[in-house]
Amino acid sequence: MVEWEWGTVVKERERRNGYQEVWVRLSGPRTLTKAVVYMELYPAAAPGDTVLLNRTAIGLGLGSGGIDFVAAVLRKGQLKRPTEDIRTSKIPIRCVEDEEAIWGRGASLRIEACDEWAAEAVKAAKTSGAAEALICAETGVIPLNSNRAESASDTKIDRQQHGHIMKWRYTPVQTVVKSVEEPDSEHHSLFTEERSLEGTPVLIGELHSMLPVAVCWLRTLAAAECTERMPRIVYVMTDGGALPLAFSRHASILGECGFLAGTVTYGHAVGGDLEAVNKYTALLAAKHVLRADLIIVTMGPGIAGTGTVYGFSGIEAGEIVNAAAALGGRPIVIPRVSFADERVRHRGLSHHVLTTLAKVASHRAILPLPDDLQPWEKEQIVRQAEESGCARKHDLIWVGGNSSEQVAEAIRSYPEPIRTMGRGWNEDRAFFLAVAAAAETGWRLWRYPHYRLPNGG
Repeated sequence: MVEWEWGTVVKERERRNGYQEVWVRLSGPRTLTKAVVYMELYPAAAPGDTVLLNRTAIGLGLGSGGIDFVAAVLRKGQLKRPTEDIRTSKIPIRCVEDEEAIWGRGASLRIEACDEWAAEAVKAAKTSGAAEALICAETGVIPLNSNRAESASDTKIDRQQHGHIMKWRYTPVQTVVKSVEEPDSEHHSLFTEERSLEGTPVLIGELHSMLPVAVCWLRTLAAAECTERMPRIVYVMTDGGALPLAFSRHASILGECGFLAGTVTYGHAVGGDLEAVNKYTALLAAKHVLRADLIIVTMGPGIAGTGTVYGFSGIEAGEIVNAAAALGGRPIVIPRVSFADERVRHRGLSHHVLTTLAKVASHRAILPLPDDLQPWEKEQIVRQAEESGCARKHDLIWVGGNSSEQVAEAIRSYPEPIRTMGRGWNEDRAFFLAVAAAAETGWRLWRYPHYRLPNGG
């Protein structure tokens, strides 16, 4: 939820590299507010400009994110856009001293009214303690209410209904959500005690395209074995890719088809059936609130890479391995395998997987690999795993017994073609087989509690 409000800029308070603070007069009686303009995104605001403010955190009386942010600037009725000179200008402007330092010294400040309207506000503050009053001092403009703790009854947003955890904090689009852990959540009590994943298999993938492949193969296995019910699969979306879950077409399709028991978004990812503050509580919410049999964790659409050792967003998979293991789950890494990628670093086992498991994951994980590969392909993967150190730190297993045709048929059952890095089944068979191998391992661990890995793990 976002609370928007229009206002008029009265005065600039401070400016530094790419950052501007302005005083904005709102439509309410005698109301000024301090707002931030990011000049990389919007033009610097000037007195008289009309600005659109994101007032969500102020409406909740929050400390974290507790300031107004400018989301649009109108000048004479026209929407203004940042220009190159605005973004790069280095205008020498005297910065106002830090407010807390001023108040901490207990300095005796000479108060001056910014204008006639502000003078009335100052007078009202002295007589009635009006919280919105502003004053102007020798060191700059200082809000009398900078340390005011607003009560829930004074806020415009109902915390019990909408929550009070800010995501996308300190941006013009910061939004409030009700996290599954917070006191006003009906599930709060679940997180006040130590909880475990109780051995739940956690499939951890790097690419968003792994999600529909894994779900389709899990359902195919369940149908083939005529189980009494389909497994409850919960998708946890990290904030490593696109932040809003709504952008994920796969999550939408899987939800509409009833293939997912629910979704959880954590960090600054938003839009899941449940919101969580971090990866640990997201995993626990998937297990204990959405009652997951199997949990799949990947980022949203859009992985970032730089061709360097550590410079890729998928490295978060190592951290998720650690979280899943620490909580008593069974971390299963979905391997990124390809023999069609033109980039050498992604051929065979991607260097992303090798780096993540060898350098980042401190807990032992299962790395399933598809047995239905060519001998030379398997030899390359084994060599990569041994040279990187993955083979020593983790349990590499070869998963067989299913033909390529069966996996291809499962993928075709999906309402839309599934592609990864622009390639489909016909172009990159190994990728899909690798995802299916991981999904099958998760299935076996859930379906057969006493199942032993091929290597005895």
